Amino acid sequence: MSKLKNPMSPGEVLVELYLKPMNKNMTEFSQILDIHRTTISRIIKGTTRISPRTALKLATVFNTTPNYWMNLQTNYDLFIEKQKGDIINKPFKIRISPRTALKLAKEFNTAPNYWMNLQADHDIYKERPKVDLSKLKPLEIVQ
Repeated sequence: MSKLKNPMSPGEVLVELYLKPMNKNMTEFSQILDIHRTTISRIIKGTTRISPRTALKLATVFNTTPNYWMNLQTNYDLFIEKQKGDIINKPFKIRISPRTALKLAKEFNTAPNYWMNLQADHDIYKERPKVDLSKLKPLEIVQ
């Protein structure tokens, strides 16, 4: 299945595929869903996300699944974040302190050294010198 280059927001899907064919305005629709009219308006404008509760109500009214609505929202959110580009193109700054290592160890039932070793491995990898492979010469076999 191919992915759309510019997916519709969940609000656009709601209007184009569901509200227009039903010939319902936002006030009537908000009464059907038992959701405040401004919430529906914000979802349509794209300023409010579809919550799990709203997804359940939409799924019931339109005979779809809640996952359908949540996936629409998640896919649209991912598209918007990818458009920003600031997360993907910036290196992450990871720093695990001994205190954080203790908390992580307790949370995930591991040894604190596990987390400190992750930090050390990250530091070593980050500081490793870059090697220009074009300057390497093939090994000569001596007999």
